[in-house]
Amino acid sequence: MSTRLAVLVAAVAVGACYAPDYHDPTCGTGGACPSGYTCSGVEGGLSVAVTDAAPADAAADAAAPVDAAPSPRRCAASTPFGDLKPVAGANGVASEWGASLSLDELTLYLSYEENRPIQVAMRATAEGAFQPPAVLTDLHGVPLAGRNPFISDNDDGSETLFLDRDVGGDAFDRDFYFTKRADRNRPFDPVRSFGDRSLNTFAYEVDLCFIGDEMYFLRAGVVQRSGAKSPPAPITALGDHNYSIAVSRDGLELFVAHQAGSERPDIWVARRASATAPFAAPEPVAELAHDGANVFQYPEWLSPDGCRIYFTSNRPGGKGALDLWQASRTP
Repeated sequence: MSTRLAVLVAAVAVGACYAPDYHDPTCGTGGACPSGYTCSGVEGGLSVAVTDAAPADAAADAAAPVDAAPSPRRCAASTPFGDLKPVAGANGVASEWGASLSLDELTLYLSYEENRPIQVAMRATAEGAFQPPAVLTDLHGVPLAGRNPFISDNDDGSETLFLDRDVGGDAFDRDFYFTKRADRNRPFDPVRSFGDRSLNTFAYEVDLCFIGDEMYFLRAGVVQRSGAKSPPAPITALGDHNYSIAVSRDGLELFVAHQAGSERPDIWVARRASATAPFAAPEPVAELAHDGANVFQYPEWLSPDGCRIYFTSNRPGGKGALDLWQASRTP
């Protein structure tokens, strides 16, 4: 992404007291906060969790450039997917839920149910099998617990990992968090919460991703999008009863796990003619559909060239209750 993360969230004009499980929207007189918290407000930038033990430049650190420009699309959106198969090496007996890959598709981040530690797996080539996943830790060796990781390969060589997790043990209030590292050979910084309350509300927010100069996520089953200078707003064409999303790097395709009526969630896609046009109503992705009565399917990530989609499914042929699958298009 050529823009900075700071412009993706509405400007913070008034400071606020922030920490992962504390959400007082205002600071006291002279920037006063409860013991252990710091008043943090960056006009024109992203306000993030800053505790007394955090670096003084935490807000500036969060606003570093994200998402290095990917390779251009090679596979047309009109081309159907084929070659459905489990992602080699990624699946075990547990349920894989939520996945993201580095732009080169050599590093996989995946999560399991609820707030278990995020796992990371690597492979030598984009066509090869992944090595067994291992627990991802921060610079203090603490497991990074959460769900739905999304990795940004930043244009300054660093990486930012976004995730969501329960707030204060409340399973119905999930918020977004982030961590960063200077490069993929170093550990991640401690996890911090987004402070902006237009993003982290007292609702169920999951599955955040940054595409171009737009941010997408789910709030209570409704897909939300914010632009470079606009706060989050629902994409009304997608309706509700949505459970996961995957957006193409050119912003023209939005895959969603949509539940139509009494059916199980399956993979649908909404398309638009340009990055400034509205999305059309979503349609089922016929070639990825499964007619099993109890099959659930959730899109997770689309390759930068538009040629491969990774999705979670309990369709026959996997190892666990839910497994990570992939399907490919031909250029």
